[in-house]
Amino acid sequence: MKKFLPTLILLAVLIGGYAYAKSENFFKEEVKTDQELFAVKSADVKELKLGTGANAVQLKRTAGGWEMTAPETYPVESYAADAVAESLATLTVKGIVDEAPANLGEFGLDQPLQQVEAVLADGSKKTVLIGNPLPVAGTTYMKTGDANTVYEADDTKLTNISKTAEDLLDKSVFKVEYDKVTALTLEWKGETWTLAKSDPAKKAYESAWKLGDKELKPEEGSGVLDQLIFLSTDRLPKKRSEVDWTAPELKVTVTQTEGTPLVYEGKIDNQLVRVAKTDGAFAFALSASDMDAVATRIKELLTAKPAEASPAPASASPSPSGQ
Repeated sequence: MKKFLPTLILLAVLIGGYAYAKSENFFKEEVKTDQELFAVKSADVKELKLGTGANAVQLKRTAGGWEMTAPETYPVESYAADAVAESLATLTVKGIVDEAPANLGEFGLDQPLQQVEAVLADGSKKTVLIGNPLPVAGTTYMKTGDANTVYEADDTKLTNISKTAEDLLDKSVFKVEYDKVTALTLEWKGETWTLAKSDPAKKAYESAWKLGDKELKPEEGSGVLDQLIFLSTDRLPKKRSEVDWTAPELKVTVTQTEGTPLVYEGKIDNQLVRVAKTDGAFAFALSASDMDAVATRIKELLTAKPAEASPAPASASPSPSGQ
């Protein structure tokens, strides 16, 4: 009996090790890395819901792009919403953790940290539930809405579909057709300036400009235009009705080759200025210092002296005859 004792001990160790490894999912079924979970076409994604509860972001695809229906009808940057639809449609997983979990709470999937749902063109739904991080850095537990299988997913894949309203917001404040701008008038803190394109048929960077009565080079005039109309917000807007528009400190009037002028006004709010189109639904937040910087640049151009022409090089003296 004694001669079999080491063998019995070894066998007991192997059985115990196997049982532990199985309990820890060391023998989990592997799926091919980068295997698509849903394998649907992103163009078939017609609606998206990101998150749960009152803060859930809901998006609907339209003929012109995407619109946000909740938590507010904020303007949407369509390419950002397209990216979410594409990432969800082609979502891949690294492997299977547990095909029949007894307790989803162990993975943080009984009350998921994030939930993403897509409604497809045929009316069917695809849902992803995102749970706790795995012990392996850069991976997270996740499952679909129609099965209990728990997967290991790459965090970067999940980040692409876990977006907030701020991520999807169209952050541009002044919405104009750049090369169709022929003039703009800026009123800021009691001062007024008008920038006008000298040749409306040319592109902004090709035409000379006038700032008041002063002639500007193409790069000077288009530089002021760029500095103003490419300003963007870094936060969710307020409803226009929530802002007190008494005596606004900012007014921007943009004239284009077609249509009526676009008019924006702004009201200072501490270090911010809330800017809204006169017929717009939302007031976007800009830094008041950004508007000050535009005004400063305009004043620099108005006071700058014209560049002096370089003196012509002295002509060479004629050589004495006979030399």
